[in-house]
Amino acid sequence: MLHRLLLWAVVNAEEALEAHLNCHKLMESRLRESHIQQPICQQKVAGIYCSRLLEVERPRPLAGSCPLDPSRVASPTHAVEGHVPQTNGTMQHRSLQHLALGVLLLAAYQSQLVLIQHLVESFWHAAHTFLVHVDLKSQQLERQLRDWSAAPRLSNVHVERAVAVRRSGASLLAAELYGMRRLLTLSKTWHYFMILSDSDQLVRPAEYLQRVLALHEGRSFINTEVLGVKPKSIAVECSDRVHSVRMGGHEDGVPIRPNLTLASGSQFVVLHRQFAEFAVDGLGETGDEVAKLVADGPTYSGRISQTGWSLAREVLNEVLFFASPDETFFHTLAVNSQHCTRHLRYNFHFHDTQGNFLDEASRSYTDFPTGSPPVLTSSSLPLLQQVRDHHPIIFARKFDATNKSSMSFLKSDVTSLVKHRDGWWLAPGTSKEATTGMRSSRYSAHAVKLKACAGAAREAELEYRKGAASSSC
Repeated sequence: MLHRLLLWAVVNAEEALEAHLNCHKLMESRLRESHIQQPICQQKVAGIYCSRLLEVERPRPLAGSCPLDPSRVASPTHAVEGHVPQTNGTMQHRSLQHLALGVLLLAAYQSQLVLIQHLVESFWHAAHTFLVHVDLKSQQLERQLRDWSAAPRLSNVHVERAVAVRRSGASLLAAELYGMRRLLTLSKTWHYFMILSDSDQLVRPAEYLQRVLALHEGRSFINTEVLGVKPKSIAVECSDRVHSVRMGGHEDGVPIRPNLTLASGSQFVVLHRQFAEFAVDGLGETGDEVAKLVADGPTYSGRISQTGWSLAREVLNEVLFFASPDETFFHTLAVNSQHCTRHLRYNFHFHDTQGNFLDEASRSYTDFPTGSPPVLTSSSLPLLQQVRDHHPIIFARKFDATNKSSMSFLKSDVTSLVKHRDGWWLAPGTSKEATTGMRSSRYSAHAVKLKACAGAAREAELEYRKGAASSSC
């Protein structure tokens, strides 16, 4: 009944504004009888619901810019991993230079302080820029990290606290986009943006990361999967909870905007600076503006100065109110833009996927219960080594500073893996003492399409020794 009334309001209203106001009034009255009791949340849910309903009933096709055939990209048999142009046998010469990183480290738990410090120290370099975003709820952790980063050597480590994060909600994406915008402002020189968490640690030497990025410089790493299903409901984060709201008349899911290819994947993306700049285009000039836009959604959309049309803004408006938009925004933007030919379908992170479990505690703050990988301990070593031997993983999660077995595993086994080089990153006949000079040397490489396939890590190690990278794995 409610849907018929809302649909009538949309179809018969002379203007979209009048339709929205009619819908909002009807929706608010219904929400007073729901579990959403806070008036401010009732207003927010009603506003977002009616905006989405109006968009569904009056759809506007997305003007994407991916040169690939959308139907081919959306096919379940098509791997969206970026297009590699034909090289016709020619070689591309690149300088083996150190690539500066803009690293966003999302921190939430005071108990993880020692792990946060260890992670930063493990691949710190003067050319990098680190931003540790501390959850707004963790004031003590912020103070401790500020004291630690006050050391002169850590002048490129910035600690800020801006967003209260709840998994499955828009706030996690707000923290990521806040961090990205801040890093773009803090440094004009970094080449790659990456997202890490306070439970991540390196499982390879930092030089390995540098070599992989150098082989694929210009491309982003986004583990993307095209979704063939509609989101079941709208997700609205308000106050202390992420609410699920089904769209009446669309029991099979929320319709997707015409010409939009919806994609999803791991939040732990590694983005080339060009893509990072593209991803925040039109979302605000400061980190605070970007975070406010994501937090408020449509009610804030008119208060950001915008010089022209922004595909990032269009995609954000579409995915923002689905569950876990942090696992959707960058992926959907990539496959609907010219960057669909400039990214690789890969995730540098290892975690025990078979051990994933439902985080029952998440039910206290979201209608979309979240999963979580198990804590890594010494029993995880055989699996980690097996995956590490066959895939170029660089980070692993999750480590827990309150778990003695996890910390012991990190200090012994994982530390050995990181320090153990065996000359794998040296060119033939090169001594370890000469490695400093290698950063300015020249080498030849074909354009490489990195895949998570058997033997990829071993082949990647041989590529540098031979001075040429194979075109596929």
